[in-house]
Amino acid sequence: LHSAIGGALGVAFVLGPGGKRMFGLRDEWERRLAGLSLTEATVLLGLGGVREEVIWRGWTYSEVEAAFHARPVPTRAAVAIGVSAFLFSSAHLLNLAEGSRRRLAPELQQMAAAAALGVIAGYSRHVTGSIVPGLVLHNVTNMLRWQKTRAALLEERTGANSAPEVGRPEPPERQGPG
Repeated sequence: LHSAIGGALGVAFVLGPGGKRMFGLRDEWERRLAGLSLTEATVLLGLGGVREEVIWRGWTYSEVEAAFHARPVPTRAAVAIGVSAFLFSSAHLLNLAEGSRRRLAPELQQMAAAAALGVIAGYSRHVTGSIVPGLVLHNVTNMLRWQKTRAALLEERTGANSAPEVGRPEPPERQGPG
């Protein structure tokens, strides 16, 4: 179980909100999300995190653990962590139901990061008996994603405004002496 947590931490670091966005912004929804103020993002993403943690690390974890009550504690914990993390990450594929407005590769990246974070949150649920550590982790990662998306959009806008178009010469005021 501890080696799975280590692997999950690695995946979360590489694919999660603080890691590299390998496939770019997913869609217009992500652009609108990045346009929220800090207060709006905190409330919206915070409520989403509460809802998901109550469902996945609260109810689902408890139900799976109860279904395996006759098994040893490590087995119950591993199954509860695995099932709740798998279902949590799989739920993120529902974003694809919006059709052509969503792209598969970024959704799979988010799903992998969600699975890793689900394992970490599930393990903290097992160790502490509470969903609060997972809730904090969930909301911190949501806010990191919000901040990283805002930064990427700002960079995109400033880069687009400062870079000359391919095939077009720079305007005279931008050209160096010569």
